[in-house]
Amino acid sequence: MKERGYAQIAKAEWTFAALYLIMSITESMWANLEKAFDHIKIAYHLSRDARDIFLRVMVLIMYSSMHRLTGDNEAEKRMTELDEIMKQNEIPPFLVSMYITWKSHYLLQQNQIEEAGHLFSEYGIGLEKEKTHLFEMCYVSYSRLLLAQGKLEEAGGLISELYTAVSEGQRIERMIELKLISVDFCKKTGDHKNAVINLMDAMEIASEENLLSFFVYSYADIDDLFEEVFKIQATTKTSIPNKFINSIKSALEKRNYSRKNNYDALLSARELDTLKLILLDLPNQEIADKLFISLNTVKTHLKNIYLKLEVDNRAKAVTKAKELGIV
Repeated sequence: MKERGYAQIAKAEWTFAALYLIMSITESMWANLEKAFDHIKIAYHLSRDARDIFLRVMVLIMYSSMHRLTGDNEAEKRMTELDEIMKQNEIPPFLVSMYITWKSHYLLQQNQIEEAGHLFSEYGIGLEKEKTHLFEMCYVSYSRLLLAQGKLEEAGGLISELYTAVSEGQRIERMIELKLISVDFCKKTGDHKNAVINLMDAMEIASEENLLSFFVYSYADIDDLFEEVFKIQATTKTSIPNKFINSIKSALEKRNYSRKNNYDALLSARELDTLKLILLDLPNQEIADKLFISLNTVKTHLKNIYLKLEVDNRAKAVTKAKELGIV
């Protein structure tokens, strides 16, 4: 577009919104968040003049996701905007499927397990239902709900059933996602060896197209396994190209640096003080005494820290703070 002088025209004409959407999706898969965000921002502003519901829904799903990944408060507004579009229009089934998947990802990321369950029930997603290809991605997300609910046997069966289907059809992105969910399943069942194997399998599948985002912004809890995989790669011959491993390392470093800056800005001075004392494993009352604040205020700080770091207990807050270099 730049070579042919179309760049400025494309940014002013709504029919180019789909092009910027595709560019954003592509850049995000390569973990180039800055470019992805720039492109989807343009797509969003262009799509507001469009009557194409498909385009508007797809753009809002991507735009709200980018806002969340970059820690931007605009995410909630864009999500509300999308919810309203879904309520006010007759939406094709494949778009409904994408909406359920996106919305459930968000709810589970926020540990809103009950709300995610209601969402799936509202749209008739459940183990007893027929798992059609159209709603396959919804069932991938549903397996994450089962894990969050502690229904490990049901989750394991669904993951296996879905992986058989997607591998037969060579649906690469679903294969990667299910392998990563399998990592989470293995960790919850105490099977560390297979957790590492599944992560390496996912990397091998993703390496051919350099699909980094699944690992850098994964919905599965995999961060603690990367160093182990990197050590195996350094000492053993595997099917994962070294170039892909190096790309993941670089993307993770960039992600952690960005997150640290976001969290530094997001956490208040008092919350940071509280977090530092959590690292010393001090009880709430002792933290209150050291900071000269009430016990209830300490509890409020803890609640805010958990929310902002996207964790649900002290141990996870400490681990994430160390990973990000916040304290």
